[in-house]
Amino acid sequence: MERPRTTKKKQERKRRPPPDPEHTLLATVRSVTVSYYVGNFGDGLSDEAITDVLCEIVALTPDMPEYLGKEVTCSLMCSRQYGRVDDPDEKGWPRIGKGRTVPERPFLLNMRLGSDGGLFSAYLPEAAYCCKPTLRSAG
Repeated sequence: MERPRTTKKKQERKRRPPPDPEHTLLATVRSVTVSYYVGNFGDGLSDEAITDVLCEIVALTPDMPEYLGKEVTCSLMCSRQYGRVDDPDEKGWPRIGKGRTVPERPFLLNMRLGSDGGLFSAYLPEAAYCCKPTLRSAG
């Protein structure tokens, strides 16, 4: 006995078109707060510097007037790791070795823009974080 042939229907999902590739947000700085943390990390130490920049949105593209005048907090962070260097002549705490920046490339952690304002945070390499004189002088 021969089985009847069935044909599978190919289901296609309707896909939304990709968003515009370029979005911009222009904001005025209201305040800057810097925090610094040091802690144990494996056999060494790590440090983390965080600069929170509170801003007011003044322009967006594409145009979204409902966000104009809202606050956005930009958290810029940099972290380094230090290994311990053992020195046989040193009786006390071991010296700390050369710092290694983590990560080597900047990356955006998260971004949110809502009716109450927004926030975003990003990790920066040490060279980029330490060379932001406009932010340090704004606070």
